[in-house]
Amino acid sequence: MDILSGIGGVNALLNSATALVRHIKSPRISRQDFAALLREEMHHAHQRTPPEAARNEAIQRATTQFMSLHDTDGDGLLSLEESGWDQKLFEEIDTDASGRVSMDELRQASKTRLAKRTGALHTEG
Repeated sequence: MDILSGIGGVNALLNSATALVRHIKSPRISRQDFAALLREEMHHAHQRTPPEAARNEAIQRATTQFMSLHDTDGDGLLSLEESGWDQKLFEEIDTDASGRVSMDELRQASKTRLAKRTGALHTEG
């Protein structure tokens, strides 16, 4: 048994030494190279996700969170009281004039308002 445990110990030592050599030989990357790689990856990620898709995803997350925080009776709709908006804004968003704002109405209003804001920003610059 002593011979087998000795062989096991030597094997473990050789594996550790091999791992150490691999680590020492592994290429190092400078901060500048890492930053360049990160910029390139961000550029590719941006190309994979069109800005419109990113905006839609952000609107979906924000409206879902807003609805979950304000829909106090849990019916999936917002009343004027639950929304916290003034009457004029509520009526503008409540496009079917049901007296309740649905998730679809909230998302559509968010998209419309964002488009107006970003359009205004693009025309100013």
